[in-house]
Amino acid sequence: MEVNARSPLRVVATIALPDVDGRIDHLAFDAVRQRLYIAALGNDSVEVVDTASGKWLKSLKGFHEPQGIVVVPDQNPSPSRTARVERCSSLMATRSGHSGA
Repeated sequence: MEVNARSPLRVVATIALPDVDGRIDHLAFDAVRQRLYIAALGNDSVEVVDTASGKWLKSLKGFHEPQGIVVVPDQNPSPSRTARVERCSSLMATRSGHSGA
């Protein structure tokens, strides 16, 4: 791949996501922990990648077609139709709910 001054993006790594099938939707980046969270819509999961080491870390199961994702440092998500909060440090679910909006 040729990169020049007009190319704003360039590939720096390719990281395999084991056992992920189907469509990938949105991404969120945790700059503090250098982790990329990938909403794997077709896999009903959120995949976690360590961008510092260039390695896949974990698949967080139990999401139904995740279509958006955000890293919220204080673990207090904005109101939305559904929310599931993952503790970024341990990658464990802390709560989930539906706002009914």
